[in-house]
Amino acid sequence: MTLEDFATLLQTDLARMATKEDLKAIREEMATKKDLEQFATKKDLADVREEMAISFSTLGDRIVNAKDELQEQIAGLKYAKEIDELRARVQMLEQKVGIRPTRRAA
Repeated sequence: MTLEDFATLLQTDLARMATKEDLKAIREEMATKKDLEQFATKKDLADVREEMAISFSTLGDRIVNAKDELQEQIAGLKYAKEIDELRARVQMLEQKVGIRPTRRAA
């Protein structure tokens, strides 16, 4: 690395650094502890935490219920193909024997 490269590198790094004015502007816009205390008290935050805990617990129950329902539906689907195959075989047998197929609600 040459001295010129080093000087260029320093200049680019210095150009990226924040100035005192930049930092002062940030401090003026930043919220203070007092601002945050006015926003929410510890009791408010405790209430919010409690509500979130309740929401998460009911969400967990809803997920468990949905999982159970899906497992029941999947268990029913395991035999759907076999039932369709049996229906097709019954129809074929009914045709061979000459029995008119009846239409029943599934």
